[in-house]
Amino acid sequence: RAAGLAGSWSGSMSLEAGSAYGQAKDEMTKDGVLDADKIEKIATMEGIVAGTVNSLIELLPFDNLFLKQVGADRFLKRIARQTLWEGGTEATQEAVNIYVEKLGHKPDQNLLDNVGRILESGIIGGALGGMMGGTLGTNEHRRNVQRYNALGDQLGVKDTVFALKDAGIPDQEIAAKLDTPSSRC
Repeated sequence: RAAGLAGSWSGSMSLEAGSAYGQAKDEMTKDGVLDADKIEKIATMEGIVAGTVNSLIELLPFDNLFLKQVGADRFLKRIARQTLWEGGTEATQEAVNIYVEKLGHKPDQNLLDNVGRILESGIIGGALGGMMGGTLGTNEHRRNVQRYNALGDQLGVKDTVFALKDAGIPDQEIAAKLDTPSSRC
């Protein structure tokens, strides 16, 4: 789990930092007001700050991608929840980018003047992330339900499996409980 989170963070960090750095450098170069050395320093600072904060924000939904709900009838709830989560994440990241720009190369920039930019990021991120998260979560859930049903039938513990699921026990713990003969209910 730690390795997965570290890998996710490092990949996200490089993308987020590179994007902020490139955008800041391009905008300052086009303005032509600062010398190349100052542009490089400001763009690097913006890239590091935005990359760090946004990549940490990106890790938040990592554990929430697969919801702990029983039944395929929850598909729309799964999509709605993931849409709100992803939209909120993207909007927050865009607000961070705007704030970092204000600290760096756009000191006169006002957050309120960029509400449209924040909303656009939230809407697009929510639409794309929600559909993807809902679909992936449903597929994962379907596979787990099939596994639980097969193991429950084989071991005669189907009612126990559903009781554990209803109690909010994570899928991995239920699977481990069923896979270990000595810890069967």
